[in-house]
Amino acid sequence: MPSGISYSDFQSSNGALATDSGPWLLYRSYYDDVNCGSSQRSFCTGSEYCLACWVFPSATQSSYTVSFFTTIAVKLAEYGGNTNLRYDWQYTAWWGSRRTAVGTALQMTSSVGDTDYSDNISASNATELLSFSRGWDYQPWKHSGEVNVALSPDRTMGYIPLAINLTFPRQTGDYINYFVKEVSFKITTESTPVPSPSSTAPPGPISSGSKGLPIGAFVGGIIGAAILVAGIMFLVLFCRKREKRSNATSNQSAGGTGITQIPVEQAPFVSPYSASSTYYSRPNTSMHEQGNGYGVGMQIPQVSHPAFPKPNTEVRTDAPPRYVTPAIPH
Repeated sequence: MPSGISYSDFQSSNGALATDSGPWLLYRSYYDDVNCGSSQRSFCTGSEYCLACWVFPSATQSSYTVSFFTTIAVKLAEYGGNTNLRYDWQYTAWWGSRRTAVGTALQMTSSVGDTDYSDNISASNATELLSFSRGWDYQPWKHSGEVNVALSPDRTMGYIPLAINLTFPRQTGDYINYFVKEVSFKITTESTPVPSPSSTAPPGPISSGSKGLPIGAFVGGIIGAAILVAGIMFLVLFCRKREKRSNATSNQSAGGTGITQIPVEQAPFVSPYSASSTYYSRPNTSMHEQGNGYGVGMQIPQVSHPAFPKPNTEVRTDAPPRYVTPAIPH
């Protein structure tokens, strides 16, 4: 199933096609004539790359349609779980050929979710742009609106399809050029900070009025217990000393060697919990991280949408996709 590119990755992307590690996928109505790629010409501003197509028309086609599309994946918790998000959307484009009359007007279309936008574009002087990198006088088309996102099965992610489409006529005997740049999509719904698990406030100090054992009684109990233990030890040692003297006297009277014999049950006691017999196990602190091979490795749940072409899939059809959900390459 297809999935999308995270919103944060889209903001930091290079503006290129997916084949150049960018966010955009390509649809073209007739692949024999239409060639597209990522360009770094000097007039490509707004990002590292702009999207570029060049067409040498054949006699079999009267027009060509090119679409660039992607899908933005948004963490809904960052927007309070809201599934209707406000946005600002903009882009600009250029088209023309050396044989196309300057000022020839066409209508471009773009879409954000289920909302379509139309913008008028006029052919410019191709020699000025392609030879001298000047003459791109179009200002970005800007649109604002609200989109109802498509939800993931667990309703934690929202998906927003974006598309930019242009259909232009065949120009006999010359290349037709088409560029798109300065594409921007910004969510303007106020974000909601997500609290971290470590932000839980620690318990407050116990008030002096709380019920419990008084400190004085606690200290007194410890002192009393220490005195009691000392007294017992003194009595034990005193009794043992008297017993040793009694045994020595009896041995000497019996003509013995004077060596005191220690019964087995009175041999020194060794604790089984001495330092030599204690141990502990070190916790496993290793971490295993996973990623999907794109951007910062955020795994994006998949959401079902109608089937559309994968990157660089050659398609022969006259109907471009209205919107699509691409599969990010792994």
